Amino acid sequence: MWTPDEAKKSSTFRELSAVFITLFSLLPDFQNRLVKIYTDNQNVVKIVQAGSMRSELQEIALKIFNLCILNCISLEVEWVPRELNTTADFNNIFRFKHSHWESLKQFSNPDLKALTVSLCSVVTASKSENTLNKYKGYFKRFKYWCLKYNLPFLPTTVCTVAIYLNYLIQSGVSTAVLNAAYYSIKWEHDLNLYDSILNDKLLEMVLEGGIRLLSKPLKRKEPITPTILKSIIAKFDKNDNLPGLRICAMMMLGFSGFLRYDELAHIRSSDLTFNDSHLQINIQKSKTDRYRQGNSIFNF
Repeated sequence: MWTPDEAKKSSTFRELSAVFITLFSLLPDFQNRLVKIYTDNQNVVKIVQAGSMRSELQEIALKIFNLCILNCISLEVEWVPRELNTTADFNNIFRFKHSHWESLKQFSNPDLKALTVSLCSVVTASKSENTLNKYKGYFKRFKYWCLKYNLPFLPTTVCTVAIYLNYLIQSGVSTAVLNAAYYSIKWEHDLNLYDSILNDKLLEMVLEGGIRLLSKPLKRKEPITPTILKSIIAKFDKNDNLPGLRICAMMMLGFSGFLRYDELAHIRSSDLTFNDSHLQINIQKSKTDRYRQGNSIFNF
């Protein structure tokens, strides 16, 4: 994950850094090989080949150059137009040499190749976007921890995961973080079709023990009461205060419809149907609606 300062830098900086991180992360697989990287950033191609006048970009280019020299890597970086970026996307999907997804590369027919690319999108659709983003972040932390100690991260080992989970437990993380770390590693291995080691009994015991050690008494937030709601409406219910009226409307809808904030925040005017006896609210997506079938709430 990028630091706050790195996130503010140019896309060229981040993509050039990504080239170095990719080479460094998969160094054992890339040594003494020809490695070809596809990118839709033309500046990255030029900088890898000839360097840059900007010191921070030149520094990354030199790190890439030295890494390739020391490990006998012949690096080729090829630019692919964004609108024709199917080749780059195809190669980015199959990130790991030893994954069983490698066998899908044998299809040369354009139609079949397009189906193999879209297959990964179908697989990742089994999780929500928020879950995927969470798993991605937690697996990156695991990967960098493994690189720090020269341990395998994909595929990893039972001992590596057990030690990492214990590292998190001894660091005093929350049970939510511990669970997210465990399931992010499991998801990445399932996604790459490796026989999952995450079902090992030792890891189950470490996870269960960590949850017991880290668990804290649950402090539930007190629910909003009609008295609190009335005081909010009394403060904001002014005809000349449209933002205040919006707050009042949201509070009333949320309270009467038992809505989560995410459900409430995504309501559009087209989702409201006013009838003589009631108001119908169409909820497009909800945490409990896994398959996005939609739901309706009736306020009388």
